[in-house]
Amino acid sequence: MFFQLPGATRVEVASLFAVIAAPALAGFGVAATLLLLSPEVMADKPWPVFALNIVKLCYLGTAAAQLGRWIAEHTDGGPGNPGWWRGDHDDLPGTPARADATAAWAPFPNALDASLLAVALTTLAHRLG
Repeated sequence: MFFQLPGATRVEVASLFAVIAAPALAGFGVAATLLLLSPEVMADKPWPVFALNIVKLCYLGTAAAQLGRWIAEHTDGGPGNPGWWRGDHDDLPGTPARADATAAWAPFPNALDASLLAVALTTLAHRLG
């Protein structure tokens, strides 16, 4: 009676970079810029703690964006349906066919995986800071 999730069939390196490395690089870049432009903004915190707080914020934003993507994909028919404005008119000429139910699970990370991974990295940044 357990629900088994389908396994991923491919790993998307660009998506992994967007979830793991891009928020960290952006956070360290913002922290370095703030430090150079206004050193008093650190409020007597050491540089690594200040930078990890900014990185944590970037990971939270990534998690929220990926969760929003997952909700949008699953609200009205899945990833084969490009928007909420389509409903009963799927039989119009030129509209793409809806993807099957397991298509969202084919890549790793999908939107839900990416959101959970970003939350885990937020927790790691919080523990390190």
